[in-house]
Amino acid sequence: MDLKNREDLNIAVVGAGISGICAAYLLQKCHRVTLFEKNDYFGGHTRTIIIPQGPDKGIPVDTGFIVLNQRTYPNFIKFLDQLNVSTCRTEMSFSYYCKETGLCYASRNLNTLFAQRRNLFKPKYQRFVFEMIGFLRSLRQDYLNGRLTETTLSDYIEQKGLHREVVQQFIIPMAAAIWSGSDMQMGQFPVRTFAQFYENHGLLQLTSHPPWYFVKDGSQTYVRAFLRTFKGRAI
Repeated sequence: MDLKNREDLNIAVVGAGISGICAAYLLQKCHRVTLFEKNDYFGGHTRTIIIPQGPDKGIPVDTGFIVLNQRTYPNFIKFLDQLNVSTCRTEMSFSYYCKETGLCYASRNLNTLFAQRRNLFKPKYQRFVFEMIGFLRSLRQDYLNGRLTETTLSDYIEQKGLHREVVQQFIIPMAAAIWSGSDMQMGQFPVRTFAQFYENHGLLQLTSHPPWYFVKDGSQTYVRAFLRTFKGRAI
């Protein structure tokens, strides 16, 4: 159905996540829209919690959707602009700390990879870094050249013959941090989906990372801005 050439329809949008909110926002320009949401809040994956007490009382913390960039989210950024919602520059990187071994590093650059300077002189850690970089490069090449099959991340890792340290101290922890999953769940993750997400977010490259932004005052800000401009019914 071509909705552009038909006016004044009664349209139901089910789900008030980002897709439902955007659809309702655009459709309301020509149609009567009712937005349905089963939860007691709008935004779906978007959720901002205000710290209730302590030294950080009043600070908004995003527990779902957190950051965005122009390369991956151009349409969402246009949506924020239409709602007059501001964003602020930030960074996105991965940091790791093992309580048992004391190992800690961050993935931002070589300086943070060798945050513990003693690791500069440890062949085992040097191998860890080189194998980490090699894994990212190999995965990117396999993804861009269409060589990834419908296999799991664990199977792909086994095919590459990676050392246990790279798997347990980099690949799995970083994936678990992104998708909030267990080690076992990440191992069963489809490697093609894994690679696609990493590529889209610049995580398979050592340089040319996209600049990252967050929604000022918490991601719920854009949900509230939408509700102020929404002319339909929200149920």
